[in-house]
Amino acid sequence: MIACACDEIIMGKHSALGPIDPQITFDSFTSPAQSILDEFEMAKREITINPALAAIWMKRIEKYPTGFIQICKNTIELSKERLTLWLMTWMLKDIPDKETIANEVAQWLGTTNIHKTHGKPIDINELNHFKLNVTPLEMDQELQERVLSVFHATMATHDFSQCVKIIENHNGLGHFISAKR
Repeated sequence: MIACACDEIIMGKHSALGPIDPQITFDSFTSPAQSILDEFEMAKREITINPALAAIWMKRIEKYPTGFIQICKNTIELSKERLTLWLMTWMLKDIPDKETIANEVAQWLGTTNIHKTHGKPIDINELNHFKLNVTPLEMDQELQERVLSVFHATMATHDFSQCVKIIENHNGLGHFISAKR
């Protein structure tokens, strides 16, 4: 979502974005909000066909906190609304049919049943299909060298130290968090 709130996305051949389908954590289990809604709808259908299944479904559904289904719906709607607004405000701001494109992108990136998993990589070709302003990193060799240098230095830091989080600014100031052992 953050990438879509920019004027331009720069991606290397190895880069990917992911779907924006909101993930809901409940009792230490994380699931796409849409999957929870889909399961609830499946319960309604199955109980309508066979009322004897109501007892089985009730044991599962009664574990949900009050308002849980509405929280899932609201979270999905909000993520799509935000993405649409951000695209229209920045990346698509100069395109005449920006609202239509922004809505299409938000629906596409926010529909769990299209991507099947939150971890599905979406490459530059798929993003360009939706008229997003995506530039290949390889178009600028100097920038590519700098980006990959930072990437490799960060990966080496994570691989050869107990550092799990790095936050640095352009002034050389940083905050580093190490894993507790």
